Amino acid sequence: MWHSATAISDSPAEGYLAKRGILRASDQLRYLERTPLGPRGAVQFLPAMLAAVTTDIGIIAIHRTFLDAPNAKLAGFDRPKRALGSLGCGAVRLAPPAAGRLGLAEGIESALSAMQMFGVPCWATLGNERFGLVAIPESVRELHLFIDNDPGGELADQRARKAFSASGRVIRSRVPASTGFDWNDELTARLARKT
Repeated sequence: MWHSATAISDSPAEGYLAKRGILRASDQLRYLERTPLGPRGAVQFLPAMLAAVTTDIGIIAIHRTFLDAPNAKLAGFDRPKRALGSLGCGAVRLAPPAAGRLGLAEGIESALSAMQMFGVPCWATLGNERFGLVAIPESVRELHLFIDNDPGGELADQRARKAFSASGRVIRSRVPASTGFDWNDELTARLARKT
């Protein structure tokens, strides 16, 4: 599936991200017009943004964000974001750590938004409960937790601090100003205030 997908540029996936205020994507994202969804015998083929879930050994799973391509938004059915394969200790590694710094965010859109706003390379964990499960390189000395401003974000913060504090890393938690917001909500709100 990953190898059948195309670069995100000039695709409905790029339009979806742009509509959410995200100006730059990652080579860890691709677009596939006919992405399978459903069990054998009832498979549908729908447009989706694909994300490589990787570890140091390579791709271990694919995350699919199904799209309503003509309207550049999420598909209008239950759970339009789904993983295919076991996530294990993998993450969507949107950018490599730089100068010993790395950020974690729950979702792909939040991670891309945090990168855009703060200039910190980020990985998407694909779940608040997964913040402590993702394998972080030893070279990371400063870990930024771009958590949601909700109980799930608090869980993410606790899990990451428990998993990564003993290694002597500096851990910085960053929370959006508004309750219930993730970092993409924060980005779109800031952009709306500027217009």
